[in-house]
Amino acid sequence: ALFLLAACLVAATTAFAQPAPAIPAKPGEAAGTVQVGKTTVTLKHAYATGPADRGGLVYDVMLTDGPVPPEILAKGLGIGGAKALLNSGKLSGITLLVGADGGLRNIIPFAGDLRGEKMLASAGKLDSFAVTPGGLTGQGRKALADTMGQGWSFAAGWNAAVAKP
Repeated sequence: ALFLLAACLVAATTAFAQPAPAIPAKPGEAAGTVQVGKTTVTLKHAYATGPADRGGLVYDVMLTDGPVPPEILAKGLGIGGAKALLNSGKLSGITLLVGADGGLRNIIPFAGDLRGEKMLASAGKLDSFAVTPGGLTGQGRKALADTMGQGWSFAAGWNAAVAKP
């Protein structure tokens, strides 16, 4: 009975999202993780473009485990640029499409076996989000239970310089 109680407590605590890490002080830095199954990726780098008008102002945010080379970053965060590194597995991380109000239009993990095949749309609001003259900062998280059975979670804080799309 004690073992069963302990197992239930572990299951209950893993069902909740870990708190989002603090926002890093320096632009270009991220803190946190994205987890897919048994694979955990430590997020260290933050990139953003925007604002773009897609039925309202939005920002593309990319959080990665490694740096994006400047020549690739110059091509943008999309499929012809930095996202190609995520798709190929050369980098791991997560992308977020964030409305100017901090609303998550979509979140896509690129880690472990997931390389953009799964996503959440209309995924609520970030814990914090601010656009300043110096860049864009945010904190967000989604627990395993919040990703609709897709088998991934994330918790991150970031500080990104914003490039024009």
